[in-house]
Amino acid sequence: MENTGFCPIGKAGTLLLAVDGTRFGDGAVHEAMNFARRCSSRLIVLFPIVATMETESESPLTHEKEESEAETYLGKIKKQAFEMGIPCEGIICEAADAADCIVDEARERAADMIIIGKRGISGWKKLLIGETAANVIGKAPCKVLVVPPDGRLSYKTILNCARWVAPQRIRRS
Repeated sequence: MENTGFCPIGKAGTLLLAVDGTRFGDGAVHEAMNFARRCSSRLIVLFPIVATMETESESPLTHEKEESEAETYLGKIKKQAFEMGIPCEGIICEAADAADCIVDEARERAADMIIIGKRGISGWKKLLIGETAANVIGKAPCKVLVVPPDGRLSYKTILNCARWVAPQRIRRS
């Protein structure tokens, strides 16, 4: 695997790329491949399928179709990674909440960074990044990079945000 000598994200032994098979993840896939190549990282590609008892019992054929589409999509990404010399593993995770699945896998596999696409559908929180990405950021045990669909990082300016916790007021009686 080629290492360019410059890893813009610091230590990155394991990258977890969360995908959903839509065009909204295209930028995240592109940047995850770039980071993995530049940083000599192992890439774990996670495709969460939201499954509840209701969705599984109502439409088992739809569920099987989702799994098949996820396997096909993961296969394409793994092939691309293989061609670039990037160690890559694909995982399908079934859970009631995609964000919890992503965070749990990141914790279990000691990921140094989660890379996720941005959707930006509606509402204040969703306006900029999307509900799943926002929940991942709030719960993640590691760095999170949210990439827009056509995102391409140039490394000219990198903003590193730390979590801020509001100070608690002490009431004295």
